[in-house]
Amino acid sequence: MTYEPQIPISGKTTTLEIHITEQRSGNIIQDFETIHVKLMHLIDVGEDLLYFAHIHPLYEIDTSTFTINHVFPESGKYKIWIDFKPKGGNQTLAVFKLNVSENPIHKSISIKNKRQYT
Repeated sequence: MTYEPQIPISGKTTTLEIHITEQRSGNIIQDFETIHVKLMHLIDVGEDLLYFAHIHPLYEIDTSTFTINHVFPESGKYKIWIDFKPKGGNQTLAVFKLNVSENPIHKSISIKNKRQYT
């Protein structure tokens, strides 16, 4: 998986490109079977579990690349699961970690105690 920009920035579009290769030979796999109505499922989850996205990347036959344009809502750590099945092969789940920079992880909330206890 590659992404642009190299350091994803929250609130801005990040392009993710996914090439699936054969583990032993390193050759790019070009044919896939449908699983649950799509060729690929990408699950994106924030480390704190407050963000979740289920995305179906677009498969570009001429480059054998799955592509998505995605906006990460906040900075922080994300885990990405990619679920696919090469034609005649086994269903596979690959996992990636991604750090997103810029905006604060969460908007701060001011807690003020207007009442004093004695």
